[in-house]
Amino acid sequence: MKRTNRNYFPHEYTAKDDPKCERLIFEMGMEGYGIFWALLEVLRAQPDYTYPLENIPLVAYKYRTESEKVRRVVFDFGLFNVVDDKIFFSNGLIRRMQPMDEEHKSRSEGGKKGMANRWKNNSVIKSANNTVDNSVSNTLNNNKNRIDKNRTDKKKLSIESKESTDKPCDGTTKRTAFVVPAIEIVKDYFSTIKGGDTDAECFYDHFTANGWKVSGKSSMKDWKAAARNWMRRKSEFSNTTQNQTNHETKRIYKDLHPPGSY
Repeated sequence: MKRTNRNYFPHEYTAKDDPKCERLIFEMGMEGYGIFWALLEVLRAQPDYTYPLENIPLVAYKYRTESEKVRRVVFDFGLFNVVDDKIFFSNGLIRRMQPMDEEHKSRSEGGKKGMANRWKNNSVIKSANNTVDNSVSNTLNNNKNRIDKNRTDKKKLSIESKESTDKPCDGTTKRTAFVVPAIEIVKDYFSTIKGGDTDAECFYDHFTANGWKVSGKSSMKDWKAAARNWMRRKSEFSNTTQNQTNHETKRIYKDLHPPGSY
C-alpha cells in the first residue's frame, strides 16, 4: 500500500551496522548516533534537503547537546557532504527521498491534469447550458413573434373585413352627395364648352326650377355632364322655351280679349 503522508523518510533497520555508523557509535556512543538521526530529520524538513552550517548551534541548543559534538558528526565520519563550508546534506537521504519525490510529483501532475479536465468539463457543461438557455430563449422569442404576427394578421383581417362590409355589394363605390354649384362656376364651365353666360343662366335656372332633377325624375349626379348635354340639345331647349312663351302669350291675350268683347 502506497503511503500518502510525506512527513517521514525510509529508515533502514541495518543503518547502525554501516561502517561509518559503527565508527560513530564507537567514538561518540549512542549520543553521537542520536545526533546523526536528529540531523537527518532536520535535513528532511528542508525544501532542498540542505542545512546551513552556521545554524549548528541552534540545533545543539534545541536538542540539549554541544555544538562541537554536532560539528564532529557532520565533519568527521563521512556521513554528510559539506559545500564551501556553508551548507551540508546527506546523499543517503536524497537517495531515499527520490522515489517519494517522484511519486509526489506524479500525483501533483495528475492532480493538475484532473483539475484541468474538471475545468474543461465545467466549461463544456457551462457552454451546453448556455446553448440550452439560448435555444430556449430563441424558442420563446420565436413563439412571441408568431403570436404578435397572428395578432397583427387578425387585426389587419378585421379591418379589411370591415372595409369590405362598408363597400356596396354590387362592387360600386359610394358616391358623394350632389352639391349645387354656384352660378359663377357654371358660367366659367360653360365658357369652356362654347357656351355663353346666357346659356349658363338658362341651364342654371332650368335645373334650379326642377330641383336639379334629370328629366324631372332622377337626382342630379354630374352637373357638368348635364351642361355638355344641354349644349348638344340647345336648340331643343330653345324651341321648348319658345313654345312655352308663345303658349303663355296666347293665354294672356285670350284672358285680356274674351270672345264677344269686340
